[in-house]
Amino acid sequence: IMLGGGRSRVADNWKPSADILDAETGKTVVSLKLTTADEDAVLAATERVSHFEATALAFSPDGNVVAVGTSIGQVKLFNSRTGELVRSLDDEAAKLADKETPENWKPLRRAMGSVASLAFSPDGSLLATCGGSFADFSEGFAAVTREGFRGTGPGRLKLWDVQTGTLKHDLVGHNDHAYAVAFSPDGRWLASAGRWLMDRDWGNGVILWNPQTGQAIHSLIRTT
Repeated sequence: IMLGGGRSRVADNWKPSADILDAETGKTVVSLKLTTADEDAVLAATERVSHFEATALAFSPDGNVVAVGTSIGQVKLFNSRTGELVRSLDDEAAKLADKETPENWKPLRRAMGSVASLAFSPDGSLLATCGGSFADFSEGFAAVTREGFRGTGPGRLKLWDVQTGTLKHDLVGHNDHAYAVAFSPDGRWLASAGRWLMDRDWGNGVILWNPQTGQAIHSLIRTT
């Protein structure tokens, strides 16, 4: 519900949800608890970012874990059969370094600014996340939108160690949001799709990465 001045709120009966269904019967196996009471309180106290949405989901190759990414940059890993929270990914250093993030948001475990896509590596050891950086997301707190060129920087494409939850690589390549991410079937390549400024033209395309070293191998770009 739009309130004016860039503010909005959700209807009283609205809430984000993620359910795992039985493919044969269509019945709900488990409903994932996406937020804690503390996280709900932080959102309720924030005028311009009063709610979040589940924006990406991915099952691990063995089906035992489901990762859920949200519009506020949280990535939570759940046991897909019991709904138990396994871990929440947190890039604490980058989160605390963002000067526009309100103090009451900084204790929230957040992997990045916002999540657009998730992908497990074929062996299940890595999780790729992409979307917006903390700085990109922080525009919403002040209702300020940056126009034109965004500097190429970290925070929009990240690789995580699934077992430990530690950040393995923060891949720098897109100077606008990265929209999608996928591993090759053998796990040797990581592809990210996104948008960036190149030679004064906006480009859309794909960057191929070595997920072990974090090195960009090749770019497929179409400028407009």
